[in-house]
Amino acid sequence: GLWHLSDTCRSALPGHSGRRSMHFGLDDSCDFQTGTPVEGAVTTLPISVDAGTAALQFSYFLGTERGFTAAQGHPRANVALYDIASVFVSVNGGVFELVAVNDNDIPSAQQLIDGSGAWQTASIDITSMFDEEVPGTPSILEVRFHFTSADSALNNFDGFYVDDVSVSGANVSVALPDRVVVPMPLLALLTLAVLLIFGGWWLSLRRQPG
Repeated sequence: GLWHLSDTCRSALPGHSGRRSMHFGLDDSCDFQTGTPVEGAVTTLPISVDAGTAALQFSYFLGTERGFTAAQGHPRANVALYDIASVFVSVNGGVFELVAVNDNDIPSAQQLIDGSGAWQTASIDITSMFDEEVPGTPSILEVRFHFTSADSALNNFDGFYVDDVSVSGANVSVALPDRVVVPMPLLALLTLAVLLIFGGWWLSLRRQPG
């Protein structure tokens, strides 16, 4: 995948805290055009959250073929091959459930604004995901940001940037700032731990294979 900590391209624009963000894309070209299909996910390390009312917030910048096509009013042909940005949440090691996506054909998830040319802020009520948990008992939450180009064509767009991730009710410990940790590779698996400042909390992100 192309997820990495970036301080250039759209990360340098106002609309989020600081000048760094996680970016799915290439810093040298400010897009995700590699000549081949690209896909990847970045997941927060487990976050302790008090069960009850909870909301996920994050800042994001999104520019894809899907957003450009919609803005131009082009026919929705070959929609299955459009770039997809999505956000998933898992509670207590359960299945990652889709909570946000840039696809109007999935009305059950909050829609991500695509192709606006500016940073956006998302706020998603995830209280229902804690329905089976005991009130007052901390739960373990993970948030996953995923992007796929679906194909190798028309990938000369901005990609997906994420910053300022926070969860109401979170009990997140403070970590050292501006630190990138790369654990030893395990055969074909490479795990990247990145410490970012997200909405006043330091969260550790790990990059998924792919």
